[in-house]
Amino acid sequence: MTGLPGNMVTKRMLGGLAPDTDQPMPAEMQVKLKGIWQKIQQTLPGTAFNFDFWTVCTPRRSTYAACRAVIAARNQDFSKEEAMILAIQQAYYLDAKNPADLYTLFE
Repeated sequence: MTGLPGNMVTKRMLGGLAPDTDQPMPAEMQVKLKGIWQKIQQTLPGTAFNFDFWTVCTPRRSTYAACRAVIAARNQDFSKEEAMILAIQQAYYLDAKNPADLYTLFE
């Protein structure tokens, strides 16, 4: 990173934002998150979201599986961590795949 003192060390830390669960996301939260996606698109033109996610998936507010997948990629090959993060984000935001589903993470 530029602009940081030469002696500063950065470290990426992962943590699940929501508990492990197989329960569907409450409808109110789905509406809220869709609204956040829409606001981001309005604020940052050119930002893409695939809103099919909300109709083709069973949304769950569970982030631990995705975090574990990133950690597993890092443990296998440190250089693969960022690629895994990007693949998960693309699956979720652009490909309408649920990052809480193990088969999405395996892909």
